[in-house]
Amino acid sequence: MQQIGNNFNSMLNCKYFSKSNFNSLKNINIESDSQISFEKGCFIGFNNLEKITLSGVNILIKNNCFKNCSNLTNIELKKAEKILLLSSVFQNCTKLIEINFKFDLELSCGKDCFYGSSIKKANFQSKLVKLGESYFENHF
Repeated sequence: MQQIGNNFNSMLNCKYFSKSNFNSLKNINIESDSQISFEKGCFIGFNNLEKITLSGVNILIKNNCFKNCSNLTNIELKKAEKILLLSSVFQNCTKLIEINFKFDLELSCGKDCFYGSSIKKANFQSKLVKLGESYFENHF
């Protein structure tokens, strides 16, 4: 089982992970004392990915980052001041059933962020939540 996990004291910027090198990746667990940033499409179609846990001051996940990760079931974003999820970040993650976001100030989600997922439980703990168009399309 492959896992990405580490503690970082400075900004972490994940640009692109090759499926050929990380084909069996199942878990991502990252803790940072600064910003965590995932670039557009960097994990698109990683079908073995099951769980994502991120903890950082600011978390930025760009368009289509985890789109079509068909076995992703759980996402936990915690201990952040701000979380920004752009468009279609978790689109078509068909087994995604639970999301837990714990943050101090703000969550902002773009259009179709969880479109095509199977969300059964969504837990948001924050002062301000901004949800984009079609955020939970066909769920509630």
